[in-house]
Amino acid sequence: MDIQQTLINDCINRQRRAEYELYRLTFSYLMSICIRYTRREDKAREVLNIE
Repeated sequence: MDIQQTLINDCINRQRRAEYELYRLTFSYLMSICIRYTRREDKAREVLNIE
């Protein structure tokens, strides 16, 4: 996962494009953590606020 400081700074400044890009870059990693704890994909999606 390659998250550049400019992306973080843009997120801090609430730039929607940057927020979406951060979400896109971290989604699979965060989803795997949620599934590990919830043991169910539907619950993991709920925790990650997809639905």
